[in-house]
Amino acid sequence: MKSGKSTKFMIRKSAVLVENIFLESGRADGIALRRVTAMVAINNPLTSKRVANIAPLIKYGAEIGDFLSEKLLAQFDAESGPVESYGKGAIVGANGEIEHGYAAITRPFATSVRKAFGNCTAWMAANVKRGAIGAALDVPMAYKEALYVRTHYDTVEAMMPDGPLPDEIVVILVGANRGRLHARIGGLKKSDVRGRRDVYVDL
Repeated sequence: MKSGKSTKFMIRKSAVLVENIFLESGRADGIALRRVTAMVAINNPLTSKRVANIAPLIKYGAEIGDFLSEKLLAQFDAESGPVESYGKGAIVGANGEIEHGYAAITRPFATSVRKAFGNCTAWMAANVKRGAIGAALDVPMAYKEALYVRTHYDTVEAMMPDGPLPDEIVVILVGANRGRLHARIGGLKKSDVRGRRDVYVDL
């Protein structure tokens, strides 16, 4: 996938990591927790000089969201069940600005993801940093329908082995099919928020 000539954004590579967690402290707890990390390394033409208008990168985020959503959702099936929690992140190469990372995953990106996942009313947890090649990022996740469902708080460590290059951004989308195994810290339950809108909705 690549964008139009006017934006000059292109994907160099993509990667998908699938984790199936069967035990916590040696004990099972129903179906395995499946956590999927989908990533792309895109070029960042905004690094050559300071660019005040980063709207093209923000707009391109919608395409990245579509692309990563497709890659991520392909890893969920009847056995795992659908995606219940999600999160997003970006690692900006050494020559870029932190703002470039947030631009790539702001509203157009999130809107594409919500449409693809369905029933998403909660704000997407996010993390962005600048990093060298092989840098890792802790990407937070939360329940897609209500941010304050504590059972679904989780974190995935994401890393693109040969990215980001200095003039790249690694954009990351994570999703899981359930909450943590043996979650028991109380608070709002998933069953309490079915059919309700979350406290915060990014419209």
